[in-house]
Amino acid sequence: MSYEAPEEAKVLLNKAVSILPNAVDLWLALAKLEDYKNARAVLNRALAENAQSVEVYISACKLEEAQNENIEMMPKIVKRMIKNLQISRESYL
Repeated sequence: MSYEAPEEAKVLLNKAVSILPNAVDLWLALAKLEDYKNARAVLNRALAENAQSVEVYISACKLEEAQNENIEMMPKIVKRMIKNLQISRESYL
């Protein structure tokens, strides 16, 4: 059975993240297969399950950066990361 088609991969990854919600790599792979709107939703779901994952926050920032119209979202994402990870802002600047 071949799963090279993006739609089939999305189905498999959706199932995988429902079974393994802490598997950050699976969430990131799923987000990469989606369009902007759906990728945002995937990353928000990933953050709901993995609020301590710096990788998900960085991917969310990169997604917003790729959409120049939503560049104002990046500081909001960073603030959320700092709050959830309880880190100092200076450590990421």
